[in-house]
Order: sequence, then C-alpha cells, then structure tokens
Amino acid sequence: MLISVPVIVVIIVVALYYGLQPLQQSQNQQKEPVESFFEIINPTVNYGWFGPNETVLFIEQLGFTLKSVGGDAHDVIIQSTAMSEPVELVYPLLKNQTRYIELYYGSRYLSQKTEEGFPVEIKIWSKEAAGTITIFLEY
Repeated sequence: MLISVPVIVVIIVVALYYGLQPLQQSQNQQKEPVESFFEIINPTVNYGWFGPNETVLFIEQLGFTLKSVGGDAHDVIIQSTAMSEPVELVYPLLKNQTRYIELYYGSRYLSQKTEEGFPVEIKIWSKEAAGTITIFLEY
C-alpha cells in the first residue's frame, strides 16, 4: 500500500509540532523578577569624575557585590548601558553567596543627578531571573 506525499507531510508536521511543544514550554517559563532574586551591595565608582556643578557623573568603572537571595543562580550575565562587554559568571552563584563584580564601560556612562542620587541601570539575566535593577550612587 502506498501512502500519498501530502499525507506524509501532514504526519511529519503534526509530529514536529507536538514534539517541540515541551521545548517551547520550558523556554517560555516565567522567570523571577531580578529585584527579588539578586541584591546589589555597596556600589562604588572605581573610576569616574563629576561634570559641571557636580550634577553629572561620568563613570568608566563601577564595582559592587552581587548577592543571590532568591536561590541558586546559573549562567548569570550582567550588563549596563555603554558597556563594551557583558560580565558572565563562570560558576553558579549559590543562594546567599556573594561575588564582587566590576563593570567596565567602553565609553563613559553618564548619570544625571536626581533627588535619590546618580542612577545606574544594571541588567541581570540568569536561568532563574531576568530584569533591570536601578541603583542610586550617592556623592
């Protein structure tokens, strides 16, 4: 008995659709908000200077301690605007563990002073959490 080509194509398409569904579901799982999963401790400008009237801060290097408070974090990537390369943690950051992070900006990061300080947005991605944390530097 010979099966026609359109029937075979339909069978293959249906098999692929149902076979890929678990993969798509695992990739689309909701991640934790980064603010509840990570904590940024003691942010410090390691290299930078003030602009006119000390209302602008130019940052070339920023350091801080990153703590995983929501659980073990795997494949952590940290980036901020104007960075030339993101920081990728080689080893997992276990729950309540800390790691010192240095961000190097390829071009100067410019932060305009607000009532809360000088804001800097830090983007963090991991298998467990993703999002942006805004820190405020006080000088």
